[in-house]
Amino acid sequence: MSTLVFASIASKLNEQVDGEMKIEPLPSFVEFLPKTNPNTMYLTDCTEGEISHIISELQNGKASDFPISVIKKASHILSPVLSIQYNNLMSTGCFPAILKIGKISPIYKKDNEKFSQFLVKFLKR
Repeated sequence: MSTLVFASIASKLNEQVDGEMKIEPLPSFVEFLPKTNPNTMYLTDCTEGEISHIISELQNGKASDFPISVIKKASHILSPVLSIQYNNLMSTGCFPAILKIGKISPIYKKDNEKFSQFLVKFLKR
């Protein structure tokens, strides 16, 4: 039965009962739910399997501080640790400062002298 049926029962009982005893209509269940915040989002925990899958899709030979092939071979060791750490960071909302730093590596292109000159001037600052 729906909520409307239950709410209508109280109204019908009110009509049938003498004026001495009144039954209040039932409020909607929505009134009992906590208020939502539209500025929030819900994230489920990351699993070891998801981390392993992401690691397996990394391309060998790409720029990294560690060789990708080594990371792939150690995936069964890294995935549980990374999963726990990531979930902890997401649940607490505290991110270490080292994770907020990006490493920028300029890639020089052939026959682009203007860009190379600009980059040298920029990096001297």
